[in-house]
Amino acid sequence: MVYGNTLLLPGQFFAEKHTHNANEGEFVENLRIRMQSLKPSPTTNNSAHVPFVEKNLHSTPSVFVRNDSIRPPLQPPYEGPFPVVERGDKFSQVKIRGKDVNITIDRLKAAFIAEDYQTPSNQTVQHKEQQTKSGRRVRFRLPDGGE
Repeated sequence: MVYGNTLLLPGQFFAEKHTHNANEGEFVENLRIRMQSLKPSPTTNNSAHVPFVEKNLHSTPSVFVRNDSIRPPLQPPYEGPFPVVERGDKFSQVKIRGKDVNITIDRLKAAFIAEDYQTPSNQTVQHKEQQTKSGRRVRFRLPDGGE
């Protein structure tokens, strides 16, 4: 009645296949042969981790050290900069708080430090003070003592 076909029950969806009635001995022998022909899939080494190393890490005079501990919110992930004492392929010796510490290179980050503006000792630094709209006083450092 539905599109010219008779309705099927769920058990009738699968056509009955003609199975060869083999005795149990043949079945076990065929199973054994098939199981012996199975080969395991090749494994992969997931623990081979190659760390990222910056190009400039071997030439900078100072580095930042990553802190891997659990940090409170808004705490920077790196400490430093610290001077490098000695460099190696996998470790670098860094002077932290007066002690030489060996640190693996995957925890280091090259530090590029800008030189601060140095005033000669005979000149004094002048500050220009302004007041903002909210009433705060802000002081700006003037280079060469001029306005």
